[in-house]
Amino acid sequence: MSLFSKLPQPVEPDVLLTRARKFMWPFISFVVLAATMKIHTSSMPPKIEESVRLLAMALGLAAVPVLLATASRAWLTQDRAHLPAWRNGFGLSAIVVTFLRWLLYWGIGFLLWAKLASPLFLGGLEVVAILLCSSLVGCVLGLSLRGIPRAQIISAALLMCACLEAGIYV
Repeated sequence: MSLFSKLPQPVEPDVLLTRARKFMWPFISFVVLAATMKIHTSSMPPKIEESVRLLAMALGLAAVPVLLATASRAWLTQDRAHLPAWRNGFGLSAIVVTFLRWLLYWGIGFLLWAKLASPLFLGGLEVVAILLCSSLVGCVLGLSLRGIPRAQIISAALLMCACLEAGIYV
């Protein structure tokens, strides 16, 4: 037995690309959430603070529905037939909870922007608590999926959390 026989074999490029694609969005969403939380705890220059807030809001508005749509499509076409019924139910619940959270957040934002409702009418801090808790529920339920849909659901939940944090001014 030679010394070189114990060396790890090279990984095929397709496997590396699949792994990178699987962990790209969770990494991006975690970095955006960490940056958004960092601006609350430390003094930042105003341009950096506004850039982080704008990035978190833009990703929350644009990337979350795309992530949910691609996760739903991948789950329906690839993973649904191979998962037990309870995991399919939890996965579908994760998709629905995360989408409804996105819809509620941006619906309230639109109502306030269009001046169709007052902030007192919409609940105030209770709504923020509901949105944060539903993000946690969507993230935990998303763990029941497997593969890329799991990563996409968790990323969408983290991005919505970052989007909500970006809207809080301390």
